[in-house]
Amino acid sequence: MIKLHITERCGAQPARSVHSINWREGKPCTARDLIRARVSREFEALKPTITPHSLGRHLVQYPRHAGCTLRDAVGLALRGFELEAFFLVVDGEQITEVDQPINLAPTSEVTFLRMLPKLAA
Repeated sequence: MIKLHITERCGAQPARSVHSINWREGKPCTARDLIRARVSREFEALKPTITPHSLGRHLVQYPRHAGCTLRDAVGLALRGFELEAFFLVVDGEQITEVDQPINLAPTSEVTFLRMLPKLAA
């Protein structure tokens, strides 16, 4: 079992540890898998709350209505990946395709890099 430490960066801010996930060594992995694992963890932590929350703590801003499911949240995050709202970097290499195979090792570094909207001057 590989314990992957997930970090995130927001713009030029330093990386911060978000959480870790366990991945079976030798099991094929894709960006879709890593996004689903992160969103699942975030979404489960949010379940007890129905109020809006800070965008700064989560991969994307999940809808907080009673009918929002984990499947909805994963779909929203996958759409965010496609629209480049955030990037996924594994071992220093940007992953550009959601179903691109990723070779994970016990020393792999996984970073979600969220983009900040450009402010008008």
